[in-house]
Amino acid sequence: MPELPEDEQRRVRDAAEDYQSTVHAMLAFSAFVVHDATAQRPNSHFGFGRRMTTSKANVVTPSGTVTPDIVAQKSDSYGVVAEVKRSLPSDRTKWAAHVGQIRKYDDDLTGWWTSDARIAMSDTTLLLHQTRSRAFIKLLDDERKKNAEAVGPHTSVVEFNRSDERQVNYFFRLEWGDVRDSDLSGRLREGVAVPIDKVIRTFANVKFYDADPPLHSLLALLWIDYFGPLVAAVAYDENLKAFPIDVSSAAIADELQRAYGSQLLEKDDRSVAFPNAKVVRKALDSLVTMKLAMPLPAGTSEYRVLYRQFNDDILLRFASMLKTPAENVIEQATLPFDEPQVAIEGSAAEGPRRKGRVPDQETRPVALSKSRKKPRPK
Repeated sequence: MPELPEDEQRRVRDAAEDYQSTVHAMLAFSAFVVHDATAQRPNSHFGFGRRMTTSKANVVTPSGTVTPDIVAQKSDSYGVVAEVKRSLPSDRTKWAAHVGQIRKYDDDLTGWWTSDARIAMSDTTLLLHQTRSRAFIKLLDDERKKNAEAVGPHTSVVEFNRSDERQVNYFFRLEWGDVRDSDLSGRLREGVAVPIDKVIRTFANVKFYDADPPLHSLLALLWIDYFGPLVAAVAYDENLKAFPIDVSSAAIADELQRAYGSQLLEKDDRSVAFPNAKVVRKALDSLVTMKLAMPLPAGTSEYRVLYRQFNDDILLRFASMLKTPAENVIEQATLPFDEPQVAIEGSAAEGPRRKGRVPDQETRPVALSKSRKKPRPK
């Protein structure tokens, strides 16, 4: 496997970190809205990528469907719609698209958790990492000067960052515009730190949202957390030089949704499922290209994964293999293993590890679907 240059390794790790930080920022901000630091507020709810319906008067998408990153309802009379950007394109000419995106959300949206799906008052917030917030605020000011309708009347910018001192906190501060709820506005103007560990204990260890994760990080999670524990029930195939594991994209997507995704949150007819089977199929197809899987004839299972243990950095390995042209990939079956292959230890509860390790022979992996407890219905 060709080794990635150091700058490319950094980009690979940054992409995985950006995605995970975005998920954590979404969880932390949602908790800030629906939780009063003691208990969840009455009639409060939140969702990621929730399908909301715009009004006829929406200046961008009239009578359409939008899926904001966050829909957080503080009470049956007030809510916040938010979009989260951990990073922005280096080409600033592309930033205008984000202005149009949040403009769609500053509207009398339908889809709240109320008897008529409407709410008396809502605000639209763009959550931006502090490294980009000031530059984007200048763009908002410029756009509003050119066109008063370019930015909605109830739009704000809240910057965030992550602090790792003693405990991991996500810090939020209102930088532009206003939030009309006096309680939230006052705290955001001063700046509020939300401890992510407490949020995860309360609202579950969500690792995905409705945007697709970087493919190399999804592959790494699947290889360690999903396929690894399944090896215990599979015999090693001398001809394939691998542990053959038959899988389907739908079953994998369902497992990931239960362990790390949408099924950990509230569910109704406006909820979206994430990660979906489409991105899982994309990951499995890439394994076929890498000669680490093969498609199967029509049936219950769609793919046969040719599992082997890798002892290097699994994230960098998959990032490198994704860049390798298909014609340069060596057949998996022609490669003898350089050490005995046994079941890898690990489970979804432990989280993905970058380096696999060989456990004691008596160690039995835990299936991913049994490693998480589903939250109690609210």
